[in-house]
Amino acid sequence: MSKERPTQSQILILELLSAFEYLTTMEVCDYLGHRATKRAVEQRLRLLQKHGFVRADLLSPVRGAASERRWWPRKKGYDAIGFTGVPGASGASEGTRATTEPTEPSPSPSVCCGRGATAREAAVLRLLVEMRHLTTSQIRRHLHPEKPKWYTWRLLSVLQELGYIRGERMYPELGAASECYWTVCRAGAEAVGSKYDRRYLRWPARRTIEHRGLLLEMERQVHVAGWSLIKSVAHIGGRQEFGGAYAEPYKRYSGKSEEQRIPMPGDTPQRLPLVEAVLHSEAAEIERLAAQGYTHGDLQDRIERLKARQVGAVVPRAPSDDVAYVPGEPEWTAVLIPHPSWAGRAFWVRRPGHRQKDTGRQASSRARLEKYARLAKVLPVIAVFSTEEAGHPYAELFARAGFHWTTVEQLGQKLSGFSGPPYRSSNEKEPGEPGNRQGQAPGSVTAVRTASSST
Repeated sequence: MSKERPTQSQILILELLSAFEYLTTMEVCDYLGHRATKRAVEQRLRLLQKHGFVRADLLSPVRGAASERRWWPRKKGYDAIGFTGVPGASGASEGTRATTEPTEPSPSPSVCCGRGATAREAAVLRLLVEMRHLTTSQIRRHLHPEKPKWYTWRLLSVLQELGYIRGERMYPELGAASECYWTVCRAGAEAVGSKYDRRYLRWPARRTIEHRGLLLEMERQVHVAGWSLIKSVAHIGGRQEFGGAYAEPYKRYSGKSEEQRIPMPGDTPQRLPLVEAVLHSEAAEIERLAAQGYTHGDLQDRIERLKARQVGAVVPRAPSDDVAYVPGEPEWTAVLIPHPSWAGRAFWVRRPGHRQKDTGRQASSRARLEKYARLAKVLPVIAVFSTEEAGHPYAELFARAGFHWTTVEQLGQKLSGFSGPPYRSSNEKEPGEPGNRQGQAPGSVTAVRTASSST
Protein backbone atom coordinates (compact mmCIF):
# COMPACT_ATOMS: atom_id res chain seq x y z
CA MET A 1 0.00 0.00 0.00
CA SER A 2 1.07 3.59 -0.55
CA LYS A 3 1.11 6.24 2.11
CA GLU A 4 -1.84 7.99 0.45
CA ARG A 5 -4.06 5.14 -0.74
CA PRO A 6 -4.81 1.87 1.10
CA THR A 7 -5.41 -1.46 -0.61
CA GLN A 8 -8.85 -2.91 -1.28
CA SER A 9 -8.68 -5.22 1.76
CA GLN A 10 -7.62 -2.31 3.97
CA ILE A 11 -10.44 -0.16 2.60
CA LEU A 12 -12.83 -2.89 3.74
CA ILE A 13 -11.40 -2.61 7.26
CA LEU A 14 -11.68 1.19 7.22
CA GLU A 15 -15.32 1.01 6.14
CA LEU A 16 -15.96 -1.43 8.96
CA LEU A 17 -14.27 0.77 11.57
CA SER A 18 -16.18 3.84 10.39
CA ALA A 19 -19.47 2.17 11.29
CA PHE A 20 -18.56 1.85 14.98
CA GLU A 21 -17.12 3.95 17.73
CA TYR A 22 -14.21 1.51 17.85
CA LEU A 23 -13.50 -2.19 17.26
CA THR A 24 -10.96 -4.56 18.74
CA THR A 25 -8.70 -6.81 16.71
CA MET A 26 -10.82 -9.88 17.44
CA GLU A 27 -14.01 -8.05 16.49
CA VAL A 28 -12.56 -7.04 13.13
CA CYS A 29 -11.45 -10.63 12.60
CA ASP A 30 -14.93 -11.93 13.49
CA TYR A 31 -16.57 -9.59 11.00
CA LEU A 32 -14.23 -10.54 8.17
CA GLY A 33 -14.72 -14.24 8.92
CA HIS A 34 -12.97 -16.55 6.45
CA ARG A 35 -11.64 -13.64 4.40
CA ALA A 36 -8.52 -13.26 6.57
CA THR A 37 -6.75 -14.84 9.51
CA LYS A 38 -6.17 -13.00 12.76
CA ARG A 39 -2.50 -12.56 11.95
CA ALA A 40 -3.31 -11.04 8.56
CA VAL A 41 -5.83 -8.67 10.14
CA GLU A 42 -3.25 -7.52 12.70
CA GLN A 43 -0.73 -6.84 9.94
CA ARG A 44 -3.21 -4.77 7.96
CA LEU A 45 -4.24 -2.78 11.01
CA ARG A 46 -0.62 -2.05 11.93
CA LEU A 47 0.14 -0.91 8.39
CA LEU A 48 -2.90 1.37 8.50
CA GLN A 49 -1.67 2.74 11.81
CA LYS A 50 1.85 3.22 10.45
CA HIS A 51 0.59 5.33 7.53
CA GLY A 52 -1.76 7.39 9.69
CA PHE A 53 -5.12 5.94 8.61
CA VAL A 54 -6.10 4.56 12.04
CA ARG A 55 -4.96 4.80 15.61
CA ALA A 56 -5.07 2.38 18.51
CA ASP A 57 -4.70 2.07 22.25
CA LEU A 58 -5.09 -0.63 24.90
CA LEU A 59 -8.63 -1.76 25.61
CA SER A 60 -7.76 -2.49 29.27
CA PRO A 61 -4.66 -0.54 30.30
CA VAL A 62 -4.56 -2.24 33.70
CA ARG A 63 -3.74 -5.53 31.97
CA GLY A 64 -0.68 -4.10 30.26
CA ALA A 65 0.70 -6.01 27.28
CA ALA A 66 -1.93 -8.72 27.78
CA SER A 67 -4.71 -6.28 26.87
CA GLU A 68 -6.34 -6.37 23.47
CA ARG A 69 -6.08 -3.29 21.25
CA ARG A 70 -8.99 -1.21 19.98
CA TRP A 71 -8.91 0.64 16.67
CA TRP A 72 -10.71 3.59 15.10
CA PRO A 73 -10.06 5.69 11.94
CA ARG A 74 -8.28 9.01 11.83
CA LYS A 75 -9.42 11.85 9.57
CA LYS A 76 -7.07 10.55 6.90
CA GLY A 77 -8.79 7.17 7.05
CA TYR A 78 -12.25 8.72 6.69
CA ASP A 79 -11.05 10.76 3.69
CA ALA A 80 -9.58 7.62 2.05
CA ILE A 81 -12.98 5.95 1.86
CA GLY A 82 -14.92 9.15 1.14
CA PHE A 83 -16.76 9.05 4.45
CA THR A 84 -18.84 12.18 5.15
CA GLY A 85 -21.21 11.04 7.93
CA VAL A 86 -20.91 11.06 11.69
CA PRO A 87 -18.12 8.73 12.90
CA GLY A 88 -19.49 5.63 14.56
CA ALA A 89 -23.05 6.18 13.29
CA SER A 90 -23.06 5.20 9.62
CA GLY A 91 -24.11 1.59 10.05
CA ALA A 92 -25.13 0.22 13.40
CA SER A 93 -24.82 1.02 17.04
CA GLU A 94 -22.50 -0.67 19.50
CA GLY A 95 -22.84 -4.43 19.54
CA THR A 96 -24.59 -4.86 16.17
CA ARG A 97 -23.24 -5.66 12.69
CA ALA A 98 -23.56 -2.97 10.07
CA THR A 99 -23.88 -5.32 7.11
CA THR A 100 -25.71 -8.47 8.21
CA GLU A 101 -27.87 -7.58 11.16
CA PRO A 102 -30.68 -5.01 11.59
CA THR A 103 -29.88 -1.69 13.16
CA GLU A 104 -30.47 -1.41 16.87
CA PRO A 105 -30.75 1.95 18.65
CA SER A 106 -27.96 2.87 21.01
CA PRO A 107 -28.85 2.23 24.67
CA SER A 108 -29.86 5.36 26.48
CA PRO A 109 -29.12 5.99 30.14
CA SER A 110 -31.82 4.58 32.37
CA VAL A 111 -33.21 6.71 35.13
CA CYS A 112 -33.41 3.74 37.51
CA CYS A 113 -29.79 2.75 36.84
CA GLY A 114 -28.26 5.98 38.04
CA ARG A 115 -24.68 7.28 37.49
CA GLY A 116 -25.07 7.05 33.70
CA ALA A 117 -25.19 3.24 33.47
CA THR A 118 -27.10 1.99 30.44
CA ALA A 119 -29.74 -0.72 30.68
CA ARG A 120 -27.29 -3.35 29.38
CA GLU A 121 -24.60 -2.29 31.81
CA ALA A 122 -27.09 -2.26 34.67
CA ALA A 123 -28.07 -5.87 33.88
CA VAL A 124 -24.43 -6.92 34.28
CA LEU A 125 -24.08 -4.92 37.50
CA ARG A 126 -27.21 -6.44 39.05
CA LEU A 127 -26.00 -9.92 38.15
CA LEU A 128 -22.62 -9.30 39.79
CA VAL A 129 -24.29 -7.76 42.84
CA GLU A 130 -26.35 -10.94 43.22
CA MET A 131 -23.65 -13.51 42.49
CA ARG A 132 -20.62 -11.46 43.71
CA HIS A 133 -18.05 -13.07 41.37
CA LEU A 134 -18.53 -14.43 37.83
CA THR A 135 -16.31 -15.21 34.88
CA THR A 136 -16.69 -13.68 31.44
CA SER A 137 -18.12 -16.88 29.96
CA GLN A 138 -20.65 -17.25 32.79
CA ILE A 139 -21.92 -13.71 32.25
CA ARG A 140 -22.14 -14.26 28.52
CA ARG A 141 -24.10 -17.53 28.81
CA HIS A 142 -26.60 -15.94 31.18
CA LEU A 143 -27.09 -12.49 29.63
CA HIS A 144 -25.85 -12.67 26.02
CA PRO A 145 -26.15 -16.28 24.80
CA GLU A 146 -26.89 -15.16 21.23
CA LYS A 147 -24.12 -12.54 21.07
CA PRO A 148 -20.48 -13.15 20.05
CA LYS A 149 -17.86 -13.44 22.78
CA TRP A 150 -16.40 -10.04 22.14
CA TYR A 151 -19.74 -8.36 22.84
CA THR A 152 -19.64 -9.36 26.52
CA TRP A 153 -15.93 -8.64 26.78
CA ARG A 154 -16.38 -5.12 25.44
CA LEU A 155 -19.26 -4.43 27.82
CA LEU A 156 -17.20 -5.61 30.78
CA SER A 157 -14.21 -3.56 29.66
CA VAL A 158 -16.32 -0.42 29.48
CA LEU A 159 -17.68 -1.05 32.98
CA GLN A 160 -14.15 -1.53 34.25
CA GLU A 161 -13.01 1.73 32.68
CA LEU A 162 -15.93 3.48 34.39
CA GLY A 163 -14.83 2.06 37.75
CA TYR A 164 -18.01 -0.01 38.21
CA ILE A 165 -16.34 -3.43 38.22
CA ARG A 166 -12.87 -4.91 38.46
CA GLY A 167 -11.45 -8.05 36.90
CA GLU A 168 -8.84 -10.58 37.97
CA ARG A 169 -7.35 -13.62 36.30
CA MET A 170 -9.08 -16.86 37.20
CA TYR A 171 -5.85 -18.85 36.78
CA PRO A 172 -2.90 -16.48 37.31
CA GLU A 173 -0.43 -19.27 36.55
CA LEU A 174 -1.64 -19.25 32.93
CA GLY A 175 -0.90 -15.58 32.47
CA ALA A 176 -2.69 -13.85 29.58
CA ALA A 177 -4.34 -17.15 28.56
CA SER A 178 -6.37 -17.22 31.76
CA GLU A 179 -10.05 -16.28 31.79
CA CYS A 180 -11.01 -13.30 33.94
CA TYR A 181 -13.55 -13.19 36.73
CA TRP A 182 -15.32 -9.98 37.70
CA THR A 183 -16.67 -8.42 40.85
CA VAL A 184 -18.61 -5.22 41.39
CA CYS A 185 -17.02 -2.12 42.93
CA ARG A 186 -18.67 0.34 45.28
CA ALA A 187 -19.61 2.71 42.44
CA GLY A 188 -21.20 -0.15 40.50
CA ALA A 189 -23.27 -1.35 43.45
CA GLU A 190 -24.48 2.18 44.16
CA ALA A 191 -25.30 2.69 40.46
CA VAL A 192 -28.01 0.01 40.68
CA GLY A 193 -29.18 0.97 44.18
CA SER A 194 -27.51 -1.88 46.10
CA LYS A 195 -25.49 -1.82 49.28
CA TYR A 196 -21.76 -2.44 49.05
CA ASP A 197 -20.11 -4.35 51.89
CA ARG A 198 -17.08 -6.49 52.70
CA ARG A 199 -18.42 -9.57 50.91
CA TYR A 200 -17.34 -8.13 47.56
CA LEU A 201 -13.76 -7.64 48.81
CA ARG A 202 -13.15 -11.30 49.63
CA TRP A 203 -11.06 -13.44 47.32
CA PRO A 204 -13.34 -16.15 45.92
CA ALA A 205 -12.37 -19.81 45.65
CA ARG A 206 -12.34 -21.21 42.12
CA ARG A 207 -14.83 -23.91 43.03
CA THR A 208 -17.20 -21.26 44.38
CA ILE A 209 -17.16 -19.40 41.07
CA GLU A 210 -17.73 -22.67 39.21
CA HIS A 211 -20.73 -23.46 41.45
CA ARG A 212 -22.24 -20.05 40.75
CA GLY A 213 -22.01 -20.87 37.08
CA LEU A 214 -24.04 -24.00 37.82
CA LEU A 215 -26.68 -21.91 39.58
CA LEU A 216 -26.93 -19.46 36.68
CA GLU A 217 -27.28 -22.24 34.13
CA MET A 218 -29.91 -23.92 36.29
CA GLU A 219 -31.90 -20.69 36.40
CA ARG A 220 -31.62 -20.31 32.63
CA GLN A 221 -32.79 -23.87 32.00
CA VAL A 222 -35.82 -23.35 34.25
CA HIS A 223 -36.91 -20.25 32.35
CA VAL A 224 -36.28 -21.89 28.98
CA ALA A 225 -38.67 -24.68 30.01
CA GLY A 226 -41.34 -22.05 30.75
CA TRP A 227 -41.21 -22.47 34.53
CA SER A 228 -40.63 -19.90 37.28
CA LEU A 229 -37.93 -20.21 39.92
CA ILE A 230 -37.82 -19.22 43.58
CA LYS A 231 -34.14 -19.03 44.45
CA SER A 232 -32.58 -20.38 47.58
CA VAL A 233 -31.75 -17.91 50.32
CA ALA A 234 -28.20 -19.22 50.52
CA HIS A 235 -27.60 -18.58 46.82
CA ILE A 236 -28.08 -14.82 47.11
CA GLY A 237 -26.10 -14.14 50.24
CA GLY A 238 -28.92 -14.23 52.75
CA ARG A 239 -30.75 -11.25 51.25
CA GLN A 240 -34.46 -11.79 50.83
CA GLU A 241 -34.74 -10.46 47.25
CA PHE A 242 -37.38 -12.82 45.89
CA GLY A 243 -39.66 -12.32 42.95
CA GLY A 244 -42.88 -13.90 41.80
CA ALA A 245 -46.31 -14.44 43.26
CA TYR A 246 -45.02 -16.06 46.45
CA ALA A 247 -42.50 -13.39 47.46
CA GLU A 248 -44.77 -10.74 48.99
CA PRO A 249 -46.02 -12.64 52.09
CA TYR A 250 -42.46 -13.39 53.15
CA LYS A 251 -40.57 -10.66 55.00
CA ARG A 252 -37.71 -10.92 57.41
CA TYR A 253 -36.38 -8.17 59.61
CA SER A 254 -33.05 -8.23 61.39
CA GLY A 255 -31.23 -5.88 63.73
CA LYS A 256 -27.96 -5.65 65.57
CA SER A 257 -29.36 -6.62 68.95
CA GLU A 258 -31.19 -9.77 69.99
CA GLU A 259 -34.32 -7.79 70.79
CA GLN A 260 -34.47 -6.29 67.32
CA ARG A 261 -34.34 -9.62 65.52
CA ILE A 262 -37.47 -11.44 64.39
CA PRO A 263 -37.06 -15.16 63.63
CA MET A 264 -37.61 -16.44 60.12
CA PRO A 265 -41.28 -17.43 59.67
CA GLY A 266 -42.28 -20.95 58.74
CA ASP A 267 -43.91 -20.01 55.42
CA THR A 268 -40.87 -19.18 53.33
CA PRO A 269 -41.36 -18.35 49.64
CA GLN A 270 -40.30 -21.91 48.82
CA ARG A 271 -42.82 -23.50 51.17
CA LEU A 272 -45.91 -21.75 49.83
CA PRO A 273 -45.93 -23.30 46.32
CA LEU A 274 -45.03 -26.68 47.81
CA VAL A 275 -48.04 -26.55 50.12
CA GLU A 276 -50.31 -25.57 47.22
CA ALA A 277 -48.95 -28.43 45.13
CA VAL A 278 -49.45 -31.01 47.89
CA LEU A 279 -53.01 -29.81 48.59
CA HIS A 280 -53.80 -29.95 44.87
CA SER A 281 -52.47 -33.50 44.73
CA GLU A 282 -54.58 -34.50 47.73
CA ALA A 283 -57.74 -32.94 46.23
CA ALA A 284 -57.17 -34.80 42.96
CA GLU A 285 -56.64 -38.05 44.87
CA ILE A 286 -59.90 -37.59 46.80
CA GLU A 287 -61.80 -37.01 43.56
CA ARG A 288 -60.25 -40.12 42.04
CA LEU A 289 -61.20 -42.29 45.03
CA ALA A 290 -64.73 -40.88 45.07
CA ALA A 291 -65.10 -41.76 41.39
CA GLN A 292 -64.08 -45.34 42.24
CA GLY A 293 -66.98 -45.70 44.65
CA TYR A 294 -65.57 -44.67 48.03
CA THR A 295 -68.25 -43.10 50.21
CA HIS A 296 -68.14 -39.69 51.83
CA GLY A 297 -67.69 -41.33 55.21
CA ASP A 298 -64.61 -43.19 54.02
CA LEU A 299 -63.02 -39.92 52.89
CA GLN A 300 -64.35 -37.67 55.68
CA ASP A 301 -61.04 -37.45 57.54
CA ARG A 302 -59.09 -36.58 54.43
CA ILE A 303 -61.65 -34.00 53.32
CA GLU A 304 -61.48 -32.23 56.70
CA ARG A 305 -57.69 -32.14 56.58
CA LEU A 306 -57.84 -30.74 53.06
CA LYS A 307 -60.24 -27.97 54.06
CA ALA A 308 -57.97 -27.08 56.99
CA ARG A 309 -54.99 -26.96 54.57
CA GLN A 310 -53.07 -29.45 56.66
CA VAL A 311 -50.09 -31.11 55.02
CA GLY A 312 -48.49 -32.53 58.15
CA ALA A 313 -44.76 -33.17 57.82
CA VAL A 314 -44.89 -33.79 54.06
CA VAL A 315 -43.60 -30.27 53.40
CA PRO A 316 -40.58 -29.26 55.54
CA ARG A 317 -41.23 -26.43 57.95
CA ALA A 318 -38.79 -23.94 56.40
CA PRO A 319 -37.43 -25.26 53.09
CA SER A 320 -34.71 -23.09 51.63
CA ASP A 321 -33.77 -24.95 48.44
CA ASP A 322 -34.76 -23.76 44.98
CA VAL A 323 -38.35 -24.41 43.91
CA ALA A 324 -39.46 -24.42 40.26
CA TYR A 325 -43.15 -24.09 39.45
CA VAL A 326 -45.56 -23.14 36.67
CA PRO A 327 -47.82 -20.26 37.77
CA GLY A 328 -51.43 -21.36 37.92
CA GLU A 329 -50.53 -25.06 37.68
CA PRO A 330 -49.89 -26.35 41.23
CA GLU A 331 -49.26 -29.91 40.06
CA TRP A 332 -46.22 -28.71 38.12
CA THR A 333 -43.93 -27.95 41.03
CA ALA A 334 -40.48 -29.36 41.77
CA VAL A 335 -37.67 -28.93 44.29
CA LEU A 336 -34.23 -28.33 42.75
CA ILE A 337 -31.09 -29.05 44.78
CA PRO A 338 -27.80 -28.16 43.02
CA HIS A 339 -24.88 -30.35 44.04
CA PRO A 340 -21.68 -28.35 44.75
CA SER A 341 -18.59 -29.67 43.01
CA TRP A 342 -16.66 -29.92 46.28
CA ALA A 343 -19.41 -31.80 48.16
CA GLY A 344 -19.63 -35.56 48.57
CA ARG A 345 -22.09 -38.12 49.81
CA ALA A 346 -22.34 -36.35 53.17
CA PHE A 347 -24.06 -33.44 51.42
CA TRP A 348 -27.12 -35.67 51.13
CA VAL A 349 -26.99 -38.05 54.09
CA ARG A 350 -25.33 -36.10 56.91
CA ARG A 351 -27.26 -33.86 59.24
CA PRO A 352 -25.95 -30.29 59.13
CA GLY A 353 -24.74 -28.69 62.34
CA HIS A 354 -26.90 -26.25 64.28
CA ARG A 355 -26.50 -22.59 63.49
CA GLN A 356 -25.53 -20.10 66.13
CA LYS A 357 -28.35 -19.08 68.42
CA ASP A 358 -27.97 -15.35 67.78
CA THR A 359 -28.56 -15.59 64.01
CA GLY A 360 -32.34 -15.59 64.36
CA ARG A 361 -32.62 -18.47 61.89
CA GLN A 362 -34.16 -21.88 62.38
CA ALA A 363 -31.57 -24.60 62.99
CA SER A 364 -31.66 -27.54 60.60
CA SER A 365 -31.12 -31.01 62.04
CA ARG A 366 -32.16 -33.32 59.19
CA ALA A 367 -30.19 -34.53 56.20
CA ARG A 368 -31.46 -33.55 52.76
CA LEU A 369 -32.60 -37.05 51.86
CA GLU A 370 -34.48 -37.31 55.12
CA LYS A 371 -35.84 -33.77 54.86
CA TYR A 372 -37.52 -34.34 51.48
CA ALA A 373 -38.22 -38.09 51.70
CA ARG A 374 -41.99 -37.66 52.26
CA LEU A 375 -42.35 -34.84 49.75
CA ALA A 376 -40.55 -36.91 47.07
CA LYS A 377 -43.53 -39.31 47.10
CA VAL A 378 -45.83 -36.50 46.00
CA LEU A 379 -43.68 -34.06 44.00
CA PRO A 380 -40.42 -34.44 42.06
CA VAL A 381 -37.28 -33.59 44.02
CA ILE A 382 -34.42 -33.19 41.57
CA ALA A 383 -30.67 -33.17 42.28
CA VAL A 384 -28.80 -31.09 39.69
CA PHE A 385 -25.20 -31.92 38.76
CA SER A 386 -22.74 -30.21 36.47
CA THR A 387 -21.87 -33.43 34.58
CA GLU A 388 -23.10 -37.00 34.31
CA GLU A 389 -19.82 -38.25 35.75
CA ALA A 390 -20.49 -36.28 38.92
CA GLY A 391 -24.04 -37.63 39.29
CA HIS A 392 -23.62 -41.34 38.51
CA PRO A 393 -22.13 -42.26 41.94
CA TYR A 394 -25.36 -41.05 43.59
CA ALA A 395 -27.85 -42.72 41.23
CA GLU A 396 -28.53 -45.70 43.48
CA LEU A 397 -28.84 -43.47 46.55
CA PHE A 398 -31.44 -41.27 44.84
CA ALA A 399 -33.36 -44.27 43.49
CA ARG A 400 -33.85 -45.62 47.02
CA ALA A 401 -35.01 -42.22 48.27
CA GLY A 402 -37.36 -41.57 45.33
CA PHE A 403 -35.31 -38.57 44.13
CA HIS A 404 -34.58 -37.64 40.53
CA TRP A 405 -31.21 -36.44 39.27
CA THR A 406 -30.06 -34.80 36.06
CA THR A 407 -27.32 -32.65 34.59
CA VAL A 408 -27.85 -28.91 34.42
CA GLU A 409 -27.87 -29.00 30.60
CA GLN A 410 -30.77 -31.49 30.63
CA LEU A 411 -32.75 -29.80 33.39
CA GLY A 412 -35.02 -27.91 30.98
CA GLN A 413 -35.89 -31.13 29.18
CA LYS A 414 -36.51 -32.85 32.51
CA LEU A 415 -38.94 -30.16 33.62
CA SER A 416 -40.70 -30.19 30.26
CA GLY A 417 -41.31 -33.90 30.81
CA PHE A 418 -43.17 -33.10 34.03
CA SER A 419 -45.32 -30.47 32.29
CA GLY A 420 -47.84 -33.08 31.19
CA PRO A 421 -50.11 -35.27 33.29
CA PRO A 422 -49.93 -34.62 37.03
CA TYR A 423 -46.76 -36.12 38.47
CA ARG A 424 -47.01 -39.45 40.28
CA SER A 425 -44.12 -41.14 42.02
CA SER A 426 -42.85 -44.39 40.51
CA ASN A 427 -43.41 -46.02 43.90
CA GLU A 428 -47.16 -45.28 43.94
CA LYS A 429 -49.64 -48.16 44.00
CA GLU A 430 -53.37 -48.36 43.62
CA PRO A 431 -55.60 -48.62 46.71
CA GLY A 432 -55.83 -52.16 47.98
CA GLU A 433 -52.34 -53.25 46.89
CA PRO A 434 -49.90 -54.58 49.53
CA GLY A 435 -48.50 -51.87 51.74
CA ASN A 436 -51.47 -49.49 51.44
CA ARG A 437 -54.42 -48.92 53.66
CA GLN A 438 -57.79 -48.99 51.94
CA GLY A 439 -58.74 -45.59 50.58
CA GLN A 440 -55.23 -44.12 50.82
CA ALA A 441 -52.97 -43.65 47.82
CA PRO A 442 -49.23 -43.77 48.58
CA GLY A 443 -48.73 -40.45 46.80
CA SER A 444 -51.30 -38.66 48.96
CA VAL A 445 -50.73 -36.60 52.07
CA THR A 446 -52.59 -38.97 54.38
CA ALA A 447 -50.79 -42.06 53.12
CA VAL A 448 -47.40 -40.43 53.59
CA ARG A 449 -48.37 -39.31 57.08
CA THR A 450 -49.61 -42.82 57.97
CA ALA A 451 -46.47 -44.47 56.66
CA SER A 452 -44.25 -42.13 58.65
CA SER A 453 -46.18 -42.64 61.85
CA SER A 454 -46.00 -46.44 61.51
CA THR A 455 -42.23 -46.26 61.46
